[in-house]
Amino acid sequence: MAAFKAQLIGETSTINSNNLNFTWKFTDSSGTVFQLKDLSIYKNSMGVLISKLERSNVYQVETNVTYGTAKGYLKTNYETEPNMPFEFSVEPPEGEPHKTVFTFSVTSQDTLDGLYQYVFGYFNPVDKSSQIPIYQKSTNRYQRTMLPVPENQNYLTCYV
Repeated sequence: MAAFKAQLIGETSTINSNNLNFTWKFTDSSGTVFQLKDLSIYKNSMGVLISKLERSNVYQVETNVTYGTAKGYLKTNYETEPNMPFEFSVEPPEGEPHKTVFTFSVTSQDTLDGLYQYVFGYFNPVDKSSQIPIYQKSTNRYQRTMLPVPENQNYLTCYV
């Protein structure tokens, strides 16, 4: 989760925090405003799930703060990482369907674990275009599984 917090600075001992009001706004670079249901807001804190954000995008975070007749405003940009190239492998490269346990793994990626979600799978051997996931989205960089018998071919094309 990308989290943001607005904090008052200076002499705040006379301020009753229960009377502070925060109004949050989160927009992407095209100006599209995120709906409240996509944000986690608690008073002076706001969060948005990483899965809701696009890579290589600049988001604008805004909050209006009111306390009686006093007002404050905060506006900042949050930039997400660019798309990162990566490679994956399937080991062993050959095996017997329903017998060999294959390991799908991301092998070269310069980012912290947990930031990406992966779906490992293979292309349908009949139409050669539809994707058949082995597992749903996961932050694991590898999955181990057995593969089915390819129909009308002697290989499966895998993807991540």
